[in-house]
Amino acid sequence: YHKETSWGIDALIVNATSGLGGLTLYAGDKAYPLQNADTKGAVRFEKGILCSGPVRAAVQLVITDFYPENPDASALVLCLIYGDHQESEIRVKLSGGPEGALLAPGLCRLPVEEVCVAKDKGYYGIWGRQNVEIGTIGLGVLIPPDQCPDAVDADGDHRLPCPLVDGALRYFIIGEWARGRGAKETPALAQWQQRLETLAAQVHRQAPVALGTAEALKQP
Repeated sequence: YHKETSWGIDALIVNATSGLGGLTLYAGDKAYPLQNADTKGAVRFEKGILCSGPVRAAVQLVITDFYPENPDASALVLCLIYGDHQESEIRVKLSGGPEGALLAPGLCRLPVEEVCVAKDKGYYGIWGRQNVEIGTIGLGVLIPPDQCPDAVDADGDHRLPCPLVDGALRYFIIGEWARGRGAKETPALAQWQQRLETLAAQVHRQAPVALGTAEALKQP
């Protein structure tokens, strides 16, 4: 099904990897994927649609049976996408995990790839190819700079084991398909890195809050 159709193309062959943003729990030097390599895996998912637009769409996942040392461990994952935005926001809350646990969003490694990363700006990106039919694709994860780690390569992935803040992690994912831009546009690694850098500056910026002078209520 990785062929172009009337609606487009599934331009990422995930196989037994994290794909774009799939999670792995790290407890010390042990890794526990919050995903199944095939349909027979032990990890369980409960899912539901919270809202479906037009301004925002949201899907919630409850993931269990990924940490054998505590069968009650769970991860609540909220996935959001906004109108006219290509990136998706992911919020994860871990419960019952080990002390000092890390959560690692992953990007599948490509046979031909170039990596662009800036931990101080909060992004990690890949630009490359899986096969000739799909052509060039880009993958990106945006993580707050104070949580953005060095990548670990394992099991076909680039993984980013992030420390949690109050048991939670918030990150963004974005993908790009060069052929989808049309013949007049030929994005390359430099353009992809600039796009990730611009987007990271936007999503990691704290929105200012200001309180004005309260007005007295008018009696009817």
